Order: sequence, then structure tokens, then C-alpha cells
Amino acid sequence: MMSRFRFRRLGAAAKHFSTSPLRSGPYETTIQNLKLDAQTRVIYQGFTGKVATKNAQDTIEYGTKVVGGVSPGKGGQQNLGLPVFNTVREAVDEVNPSASVVFVPAHSAALAIIEAIEAEIPLVVSVAEFVPVRDMLLVHEVLRTQSKTRLVGP
Repeated sequence: MMSRFRFRRLGAAAKHFSTSPLRSGPYETTIQNLKLDAQTRVIYQGFTGKVATKNAQDTIEYGTKVVGGVSPGKGGQQNLGLPVFNTVREAVDEVNPSASVVFVPAHSAALAIIEAIEAEIPLVVSVAEFVPVRDMLLVHEVLRTQSKTRLVGP
């Protein structure tokens, strides 16, 4: 009896987070932003950090088209031979990325994600762990009201 109740509750939770047409909104139209190809132009947020630099180097060697990165206060510099910008908006204006990978500490992740959403980058991938729930609820609210950016993670 107990296990049947637990499965019912899981089913209700799955319906609550469903992406069916009944729950569609502007964010649902961003699903096509998950399609990537060899022409996908990627920037890194937190680009000059050790982990982001290593990941960018690996993805470049793999064939990903990394076109630059963002590190506040380090605009105008280069990292891995690519331009570094102070803001995501500057990066969008200069190199026109179609995806952003967010490599910033958990306490900064929500603001970095929102900055990418406001710059209308089609795909944002965040790898941060332990982002505060309250911060992600704010990101969720911003995502729900727009139709340009798709978030993967955290």
C-alpha cells in the first residue's frame, strides 16, 4: 500500500513539471535551442578561471567553436588566444555567440545565468554545484517570462 502511494505522488510531481502543451509558455519555445552543430559559437563565463580555461582548451581541441569569454574586470585581455570581455552583452555585440557555458562559483551562478538570459544567448549551460535554491528560483522566474534562452543545469 505504501509503495503505491509513493508512486502516485511521483506521478503527480512529474505532471507538475511537465512540458506538455497544456503548460506551455514562452520558455517552451526555446526547446529548439538545444540543437547544436559545428557552427555553434560558444563563450565561457568565468573564462579566465583555471577550470574554465582547462575546459575551454579541451573543447577547442575536440573541435568546438569557442569564440571568447567573459570575466568582469579583465576585458580587453586574451585567454587561449581568444578575446575576454567584461560583460556578456559586450561578447554578444562582438562575437555573436549562440551558446554560453557558465563556469562561475555557486554564489555568482544565478547572476551570470541571468546576464546571459538578458543578452538573449540561445543556449546557456551551467555546471555550478550547490547554487542556492532561492537564487535558482529567481532564475526560474526570469526564464518563464522569456522566449529566447534555454538553460541546461545546474
